[in-house]
Amino acid sequence: MFLDYCSSIYNNCYRGIQVLKQTAADFCENSADLLCESFNRVRKKLKHYIKDSSLNISLEEYQNQRAHETLANAKNRNYAKTNTQIAQYHQSIKYSSDNKQGIFLEHQAPVAKDKKQIILLMGNLQNPGMSEHESGILKIFNKLKKENKHDLLLVRVGSAKEDLLHKLGFSDNANLNTDVVYEHISNLIEDRIKQRGAFSSYDAVTQIDSIAYSWGGGVQKKLEERWSKIVGREIPTRTFGIDRINYGCESCGEELCFRPNYSKEDIEIYQNNEFLINGEQNQDCKKHDQFIDINTIQRQQANHCEIDDCQSVIERAMNFINCDPRN
Repeated sequence: MFLDYCSSIYNNCYRGIQVLKQTAADFCENSADLLCESFNRVRKKLKHYIKDSSLNISLEEYQNQRAHETLANAKNRNYAKTNTQIAQYHQSIKYSSDNKQGIFLEHQAPVAKDKKQIILLMGNLQNPGMSEHESGILKIFNKLKKENKHDLLLVRVGSAKEDLLHKLGFSDNANLNTDVVYEHISNLIEDRIKQRGAFSSYDAVTQIDSIAYSWGGGVQKKLEERWSKIVGREIPTRTFGIDRINYGCESCGEELCFRPNYSKEDIEIYQNNEFLINGEQNQDCKKHDQFIDINTIQRQQANHCEIDDCQSVIERAMNFINCDPRN
């Protein structure tokens, strides 16, 4: 009888401790969610304040004046008129050990009747010359290059640090200004699709897959404003985004919640494990779209800098590319 009484007290105490533990966990989780929501709300207000401030407008005018020639060259492909000159333009912006501010690398797979073009857009500060251990997008590029089944275009999207240094007058180099890099990216994709310059010998594209991380996801979305001009014809296009962030320094690292409208199928993998920079689930899903919280597929609670290098993310990107939706 006494033992039953003690056992009952123990069980009641244990259940009470478990309830308190769960309540504390729920409180911490709810507090973290509230803090994250509040931080993002403040960031949005800060973004609009900075963008509309007289100081920022003056700095942008100052930057645009100093970057005018570099931007004009980017928009006009160094004023190339012939296919040979376009190829020379491509060479001038191709990344190499001698051109570390170049923005792209490419790979041509064997001739195929139905050729898929893979466009890989890196994140802020990432570049084709870094170790693949520092960039999941570069790791995907190298895996695909080894498979040698698809044509590849790997592109960097610029550098917030270099852009800000130029904007504030501490640097005269505008090569990695986001407006300049965006023009180059648009040109490269259009020239690849229309088989110009360095891409003259490439097969005609019948399908496009775009894989993007962070700022690259912002570029992926921004390209919709000129996608019809870039492509020039109907080409089935799919997109895969990893913790997408709005493009440009003035976005203050704001999450991007909307898919590219030119995409027939979109997958977004995002994280909310840190307050400073985080993606968000897609708010305008279409048929066949998916949005995936990294914590549901990865044991490690990856932050923004880690998510593109998660094995589960890389595997899903590779499966996405190697799955032919036409079958």
